[in-house]
Amino acid sequence: MAISQEKTNLISVIIINYQTWQTTLDLLKSLGTHKNVEILVIDNGPDDALTAPIKELYPYIRYELMQKNVGYAAAVNKGIEMSQGEWIMILNNDMETTIEDILALVGHALNHNYMVATPRLIKSNGHIQDNVGYFDDCSTHLINCIFARPRLINTSAIEKPTKVDLATGGAVLFHRDVIKRVGKWDERFFMYFEDIDFGLRLKKAGIPVLYVPEVEFHHLKSHTANRDPKAKIKNYDKSRARYLKKHRGILIKIINDFLNLY
Repeated sequence: MAISQEKTNLISVIIINYQTWQTTLDLLKSLGTHKNVEILVIDNGPDDALTAPIKELYPYIRYELMQKNVGYAAAVNKGIEMSQGEWIMILNNDMETTIEDILALVGHALNHNYMVATPRLIKSNGHIQDNVGYFDDCSTHLINCIFARPRLINTSAIEKPTKVDLATGGAVLFHRDVIKRVGKWDERFFMYFEDIDFGLRLKKAGIPVLYVPEVEFHHLKSHTANRDPKAKIKNYDKSRARYLKKHRGILIKIINDFLNLY
């Protein structure tokens, strides 16, 4: 469908921080500035450790201290509410990229008439990350279909812009009209599955995602989630149960509790 032009051509980059202030500052340094790009940092940390360095080094950045960890999806939604851009780029703070790369990603989305796009992600070991995939129908993969389990694909084999169903939330670009059609990110997901849920809602709304291998972001190892491995597992299990119950019902959730198929 054609993309409306209600907003200006401003691009909003939303970065979520949680007690990894140096990682966030490194990303801000790599990004740089551009007159048509606004940068917002949503800080889920309990203290204001980022306030002084951002004010001193990056006074043009819009910074919001949440004063507690409200969860990734809620922080993303806060950034969306504050943003003014026609295009919105959600960016993990453990990325290394530039505004020029983000502008290139927007250009690909416009040229191919897509409302959602994601770049190629290069891990710290130099390998390409499998960050996109499809939702199978039951004739293609019965288990994936029953449990709404996405099938991530081998992105190393993709060399040209490709239509996919979903992108992981570390680096995803979307037009503001997408929020009008599918809603904001579901804040019931504190951490994990908020991006899979968003992707499934895109699929149901008939909004495809463009994977753009020509645009590369570098993805460092997650510093936030790996701070507490036990909490990471607990949050993952809770979000998976919530996701299954939301999209497939309580029975499928109970079946998965016993069989662990997702």
